[in-house]
Amino acid sequence: MARRRVQRNRPYDRADYLRSRDRIGLDHAELRRLTATPESCWALFSEVRWPDGPYCGDCFSADIYVRPDGRKMRCRRCGYQFSVTSDTWVHKSPLAPDKLIWIPAHLLDAPYGTSAKRISRREGISPYTSWYTCHTIREAMFEDILRQPLPTGIVEVDEVHIRYGTKKFLVVGAIERGGRHARFEVIQDASKPTLHNFIRQNVAEDVREIHTDSHKSYVGIGRLMDAEHHTVNHSLREYVRGNVTTNTIESFWAALRRAMNGVYQMTNEEHAALYVAEAFWRRSHATDPDAFRNLLRALLTIPSHREVEREQRIEDRRNRAA
Repeated sequence: MARRRVQRNRPYDRADYLRSRDRIGLDHAELRRLTATPESCWALFSEVRWPDGPYCGDCFSADIYVRPDGRKMRCRRCGYQFSVTSDTWVHKSPLAPDKLIWIPAHLLDAPYGTSAKRISRREGISPYTSWYTCHTIREAMFEDILRQPLPTGIVEVDEVHIRYGTKKFLVVGAIERGGRHARFEVIQDASKPTLHNFIRQNVAEDVREIHTDSHKSYVGIGRLMDAEHHTVNHSLREYVRGNVTTNTIESFWAALRRAMNGVYQMTNEEHAALYVAEAFWRRSHATDPDAFRNLLRALLTIPSHREVEREQRIEDRRNRAA
């Protein structure tokens, strides 16, 4: 039987990589249409950031003059000039607007993430620019998760060592069963004070039940949170006992392991929390038909800590000069 020849090194088309409409909520034709011209890209950003129309960030007036390019604007009331990306995570980005749309789409479409070098080859940008932009998106995902309510109801808590390359890091997480609310933290040890402090700060006070494994450090969290504490003994191959299980958070750890072992092998522990945030944000929006627009909304509406720090530095300089 003759072997089928595989065509290699064929020209890359962006649409070839976006194979699943379900993962990003857009099909290829619509995404190509949205990025056909810079004006259409800025129009998408403006629609996502200001659903009811643009307004001034200084005096909050809706009497805005929009320049023909669709990016820069000026308030007719106070004269304040701003752009679609002002005070956002992508403010002053050197990338073309179409790349600011396609890079988030690449991250969402891949089931376990996409490396920065792969995106740099597909978009024709430098690996560092790709890495920096992907980290900016992950920081926006992280802030979006922190803006959600604390896990409540039935909460599953677990800690795990995640290996990447020849290294590993320890992370603890708390996930609300049946919901999109979760908290994670990279920790140095799994001692009782560390885990109890994490649960006290990252689980809602009105939590009803907390499910964990039989780790000794979890002893006493029922009294700590004034909730029922149930455990499963994995050493005895007990994974489900009635309604008691940690399979929800264990399934997330499995997806995170695949991402760190298969995609993000050359990383650093100081960025581990961002990769955990990306994995959970993708998982929690897996069935969301507006996942792509929600990610753009997080990039454009959540205040960037970089801009806050920059404004603080400017204010400090003014105070010193005075």
